[in-house]
Amino acid sequence: MDCLRWRQDGLEKLGPEIGPEPLGSALDHSPTTSRWEHGTAGPGSAKCPARMQRANLYVDGFNLFYGALKGKPSLKWLDLAAFGRALLLPDQELHRVRYFTARVGGRAVDPRLPQRQDTYLRAVATLPEVSVHEGYFQTKPARLPLASSPAHAPEIVEVLRTEEKGSDVNLATHLLLDAFREDAEVSVVVSDDYDLKEPLRVVGSELGQTLGVASPRCSPRLGRAVEASFYRPIHEATLRKCQLPATVETDGGAISRPADWSPQKK
Repeated sequence: MDCLRWRQDGLEKLGPEIGPEPLGSALDHSPTTSRWEHGTAGPGSAKCPARMQRANLYVDGFNLFYGALKGKPSLKWLDLAAFGRALLLPDQELHRVRYFTARVGGRAVDPRLPQRQDTYLRAVATLPEVSVHEGYFQTKPARLPLASSPAHAPEIVEVLRTEEKGSDVNLATHLLLDAFREDAEVSVVVSDDYDLKEPLRVVGSELGQTLGVASPRCSPRLGRAVEASFYRPIHEATLRKCQLPATVETDGGAISRPADWSPQKK
């Protein structure tokens, strides 16, 4: 039976579907930092945990979209529960998934965008492990220099600036609250947002959680900064394996994958 044990001399992180991260590409702080080694239980080796550790997944939807899903419609019908399980280590089991997002408004370039998002949110809401936490988008006029104008005499134009509000604060709040309540032993955050650095650090170093960071951009930067217990790059192959069924059956009827998100769309 395989198990995980700590060692002091190097890093080899293994987990379902993702595989080992090469030395130097992950959390390579110093030669003396404790690191995961995947091995087989036997004489002289560490014992496997007596039980599985409960793990909570916190998904920064905005960051996941721009880091891994934008321009890839065939990956957007994501099964968040299956995705969470794919990010965990072998001695961890998924307890809950918190998905943080904001509803988009219709735009002239893509008026069906709100309908597709609503269809997806209704589909993932059928997953018993998943809860959806909504922020909001704020659109307001702003005066900015035109990119093509000369730096010494910029042409100022008025544009509409849209910003997402609330999702990062909501994520940090629930991450800390769950840790204080000891809702799970493991916290895994899907984001590259450096604004989350301090709440992640507190959860890992002050509240004793096993902390994982999964990067939509396949960058270990945030994981290093918070000294995460483990790091996961989010590869396209993992996302492709974790798609919802084309049709999700509910008591209120079937929810079908948007045609614009069909597997044929690249």
